[in-house]
Amino acid sequence: AVLEDPALPASRAVTRGSEAHTIDGRSPEDVARLRRTTPPHLQRTLSGDLDAILSKALRKRPEDRYGSIEELRADLRRYLTGFPVHAREGLRAYRARKFVRRHWLPVGAATTVGVLLITFSLVLARANRDTRLQRDLARTEAENAQLVVDFLADVFRGSNPTDAPSDTLTAAQLVTWGVERIDTEFTDRPAIQSELLLVMANARANVGHPDEARALAERSVDLRREVFGPESEEVAKALLSASQLYRVGRAFDDAIRASGEALRIRESQLSDGHPQIGDALAEYGQALFGAQFTDSAGVILERTLAIRQESPDDVNLLTSALLALAPVRRAQGRLTEAEALYTEGIPRYRGSPGMDVGDLGLHLNNLAYLHRVRGDYDRAATLYQEALELWSDVYGPGHTNSLMIGSNLASVLHLGGRLDEAAEVLERRVATAETQWPDGHWRVASVTQGLGDLLLRTHEYERAEPVLRTAAEAFSDQLGPL
Repeated sequence: AVLEDPALPASRAVTRGSEAHTIDGRSPEDVARLRRTTPPHLQRTLSGDLDAILSKALRKRPEDRYGSIEELRADLRRYLTGFPVHAREGLRAYRARKFVRRHWLPVGAATTVGVLLITFSLVLARANRDTRLQRDLARTEAENAQLVVDFLADVFRGSNPTDAPSDTLTAAQLVTWGVERIDTEFTDRPAIQSELLLVMANARANVGHPDEARALAERSVDLRREVFGPESEEVAKALLSASQLYRVGRAFDDAIRASGEALRIRESQLSDGHPQIGDALAEYGQALFGAQFTDSAGVILERTLAIRQESPDDVNLLTSALLALAPVRRAQGRLTEAEALYTEGIPRYRGSPGMDVGDLGLHLNNLAYLHRVRGDYDRAATLYQEALELWSDVYGPGHTNSLMIGSNLASVLHLGGRLDEAAEVLERRVATAETQWPDGHWRVASVTQGLGDLLLRTHEYERAEPVLRTAAEAFSDQLGPL
């Protein structure tokens, strides 16, 4: 039976009520209740594409199953986004072949009956016609994905240096060059152009230029509205990416608008509790928190955590929900709850396969702030120092987040009475900012002001005055006298 009998389709398995077919000791009603649905509705959800995907993954011969994890992931992504799944291609032929292998003698006798052969041939022909469009769509999708990969590889590996604007390019210059090429090479492929603009937007944010990143993300959203329609999942995904970039640039009202629209699109098309709704809720909640709608953010992020606790096997999603709710609880003054969320979430995140060093640094920064609020300045300084080293090593000491964490570190060093260390950190920040932005830039002025403030608080007035005057002049020139 293990070697030959096909596995029972999931849509049938969840409605089998006998003791022999309970799932982990649960009845079909229990299984459905855990998913906030009913057995008939769960059966309808599983039948079709999901049955086909799972059945393909459980086929007996390795060559009949998915060839890799990536193939399975791609089919699941197609299901979630409404595209035809590859698992259904040739499904009837596969079942027929298995039937013949199990019942070779009766089938051999039946070959004398021509009408059965004709009927079977007609069924296969109809299946081929039904799947031709699916194959064409899948082939186009694969070709588009390969175009994206090839383009990005060409830009970042410098495979054709004769076309590059110079033989030595910084990361920021590479992104700028990539955007220029997108605007000239993909005008006839707006879907790919949109995808590449989103990639470049994130790259621009990662090298410390959030305003330019936001502009690229907005272009991507507009293109997707034209290509896929305003209510499409593709638009929702782009809006969530844009919201993240808005938050990086502290444009929280824009982040609330974008993530709220993405959430509305998904809630209109997906059932309550769907993981993709959880993603949209998470971004919406963080945007609300950034705009200081703390209690509203807490309600939204609680709902996110509840959805993700329904699927605890997805470690990354559950971890991100814990770490998104933690700073909200801290802002509400619920410090014990916040620390518990950080204590559970940060070790989980360190060990997760998808760990991002920058995000880990930000979580450590947030936990450090909690200890600062409690007055444990030495513990806060240790966490800030680790966060600063992570960001500086990966993104450089001049990245806006590196500068922000450095300011936080200097502040707790000052509060803890470690004045010389605080001044040293701030002086390094000023020197780094001066290499990152041109003379007189308001970001340099902001960093310079931090050093001036410390000198003022330590009564070094003669040193503080020229530093603060330089910052004031830059602010006036760039941002206006008021």
